[in-house]
Amino acid sequence: MNWYLKVLQNYANFEGRARRMEYWMFVLISSIISFVLGIIDGIAGTSIPMGDSALGILQMIYGLVVFIPGIAVIARRLHDIGKSGWMFFVVLIPCAGAIIFLLWMIREGDRGANQYGSDPLGLGNGNRLREADYEDKSYEDDPEDRPRRGRGRLRDDE
Repeated sequence: MNWYLKVLQNYANFEGRARRMEYWMFVLISSIISFVLGIIDGIAGTSIPMGDSALGILQMIYGLVVFIPGIAVIARRLHDIGKSGWMFFVVLIPCAGAIIFLLWMIREGDRGANQYGSDPLGLGNGNRLREADYEDKSYEDDPEDRPRRGRGRLRDDE
């Protein structure tokens, strides 16, 4: 929930970088809220019929509230992979645009600072963690102790 609130606090901030977690948690929580509001619209009868489906008034209001923060987090996420926020318009390319956009959103961000700011993970910035703090360890003795993402563990001296 903190990731969602962080996006809302940076309401119209199109500068800087956003981690994958920040973007995807915003998408997940927004989808859940929209789904619940759709159910409430259906129960309360506040839906506007549109052909075979209906558009809920509460869903519309929520969509308007999160529209600008959603565009801002997309721009910051694109900045994290070294792309301009304007690259969002790649989604206008039929079929291929959505696939390219999805691949960009799931791609790991640039390590260290790039032209859009410092690494939100702190790696390479000297802020929180340094790449030198990670070391590969083989976990032949205890396979359960193996890191799940294969990035190694922090050294014990820090």
